[in-house]
This record gives sequence, structure tokens and C-alpha cells, in this order.
Amino acid sequence: MRADEAEPLELTEEIIDQAPEFEGDEQHTEDHDETVIAFADEGDEETEATPLVKQLRQQIRDRDRKLSQMRRSPSPVNDADPEPKVPDRPRSVADFDYDEERFNAALDEHLAKKDEHTSWKARDEKRKNQRSEQEAEQARQIEQQRKALGVPDYDTKASSVRERLSDAQMSILISGIDNPAQMIYALGRSESRLDMLAGEDNLAKFAVMLGKMEKDIKVTKKTAPAPESRVRGANGSIAVSGSDKKLEQLEKEAARTGDRSKLIAYRANQRAA
Repeated sequence: MRADEAEPLELTEEIIDQAPEFEGDEQHTEDHDETVIAFADEGDEETEATPLVKQLRQQIRDRDRKLSQMRRSPSPVNDADPEPKVPDRPRSVADFDYDEERFNAALDEHLAKKDEHTSWKARDEKRKNQRSEQEAEQARQIEQQRKALGVPDYDTKASSVRERLSDAQMSILISGIDNPAQMIYALGRSESRLDMLAGEDNLAKFAVMLGKMEKDIKVTKKTAPAPESRVRGANGSIAVSGSDKKLEQLEKEAARTGDRSKLIAYRANQRAA
């Protein structure tokens, strides 16, 4: 339970005057910094949206997930070095009306294409190994970046991004962004921007949009409330101090009006509790 949700016992003046001592590890009351990674103009989209808008957004996201799965391919095609086609080996000169020259020409073409395919296969295998090494290095870098972010829900946010973007889109994001982990996390927090990117099939436009979004990412530190402290007085009694918004409100009101009756009554109730 957070300190601002608890019912704090009043830290009475008598206890304070009795040289309070903190117990063990409970003496640490420093505030904790929480890393917030988001786009500069990001708001609480889901809270502001109407039920109809939420429903339409969900339908769009479901559609994009299906399209993303359809666009995924186990091995990308290299247009610069396509796989050679090997014609069938000629079996009999009879298939060429007993024309030996045509038969021998077809056989020579088959053997040449077969050798060409063997060379292509070696090149393709080398490309696959290089791609695997590159992907492993990218994965290592992203893992380092993920740890540096210091956010507890990275895997959840990253999963939603991978579901929505195609392999080609993810490849551009990972290779074209200075800090891919940061971008992935920010997109996982912003459904509207993820909707925009997932719906863009033109990879050139996708890359431009991604570059603009990268400039809008802001990393800030949000200070979390200090944990409540248990204080033991000389008489052995324990009081719990925390953030009491009601007490703060009454103190401000008393300072403004000069009427401390409500404040005194509230403290009395707290002591009785």
C-alpha cells in the first residue's frame, strides 16, 4: 500500500519531543526516481477516448496485426542476386526429334545453370550467416539499451510493437534508429503513433515518419512518493508518518483563515484512531 493510501497515525508533538529513533531499514525515506519515456505531446489517450473511438481503434489494431502476420516472410528475397532457375536435365535425344545438337545444347545449358546455382547457394549461405551475426549484434545492443532504460514493463510494450509492425518495418526501426529500445518502448506507450506506423506500407514514408517521431521522444525522471516511516518514541509507541492530503488541506485552511478548530478536531480523531 502506498503512503498516500494509508490512514496515517498522527505524529504528535509529544512523540516528536521524545527523541524518536528510526527502526532498522525503515529509516530510509528518500524519494525514488522513476524513468518516464514518452513522446513530448503524449496524453492519456485511452482515458480521453470515447467507447466508440476505443472500439474502432481496437478493430484497426486487430486488422494491422493480421496484416503484419501475413507480410512476414521467413527469408527475404535478394532482388540484386536472385536464385538462378535450373532447367530440367534432358533425358533422351528422342525428345528433340533425334537432333543431337539441340540435345547437347540443352544438356550444356542444364549443367551450366546447375553450376551457377551451386555458386549462388554458397553466396546465399554467406549472406544468411552475415545477417544472423548482424541480428545477434543488434539483439545484444537492444538488450543493453533495454537495461539502461530502467523500465519494468519493457517486454509488454515491446511485444505489442512487434505484433503490429511487419518484419521489414521492424528492420528499419532497429537499423535506422539510434536507440531502438527507447523507440520501441515509446511506441508501446503510444497507440496512436503505433497505429500510424503500422498502417504505412510505403517503407520510405515509414522511415521518414519514424525519424520525425524519434525527435519527439522525451526522457524524464518522475519522483515517486517517499515510503512511510515508522518512528519509535521513548515510551515504545510507534507512529506512522506519511502523506496526509486531508491534514495538509486543513493546515493550509487554518493558516489562511486563522481558524484551527477543524485542524484540532481532525488531529484528535487521528490520535484516537
